[in-house]
Amino acid sequence: MGELTDSAYTGDLGIKEKQFADTAAFYKKVWWRSSDWIPNFATETGFVFPTEKDTSGLGFEGTGIFSWYLKNFTCHITLGGGTTTKEFGHDRRGLLIYGLILDVPVPQHKKLHLVTEYSGEKVKSSIPDHQILGGFVWEGPKEVEYDIAGFTGLNSESVDWGMTMGVTFVIGKTFHRRGR
Repeated sequence: MGELTDSAYTGDLGIKEKQFADTAAFYKKVWWRSSDWIPNFATETGFVFPTEKDTSGLGFEGTGIFSWYLKNFTCHITLGGGTTTKEFGHDRRGLLIYGLILDVPVPQHKKLHLVTEYSGEKVKSSIPDHQILGGFVWEGPKEVEYDIAGFTGLNSESVDWGMTMGVTFVIGKTFHRRGR
């Protein structure tokens, strides 16, 4: 993750690097598969590891995901929570997570998807953080998915810009995306 800064307000922009700010491991479970307008329901739970310099404390996040697999795209609505540790300290605080994700398969390349997401986080006693993300998901061989995206903050509490990458391994029964 990176952030454009002008700390002295002189007009000279620099880059303040924050690498691997939110390294995490999650387990996703689909509890209900449906069709038409009744959504699927899944949960995603996991740990956020302290990988940034001068940080400590393991965080936890859990999210409920409602998904609609429509003819030309997939829509996900997320709502969850967790714990986070204040930067450079051990003050553990509650976290509210919410978002809307649209996933559109590329017609000529059914294993490639364009993804956009609006997400928000609200840490106890702070202003909500709003972000928008755009990127790609590629369904690779052997039930492995790769994703990469860029994001930008929509308010003063958000980072200016950043990138996220992920790898998803399917264990057990698979649930293929529509259009595959």
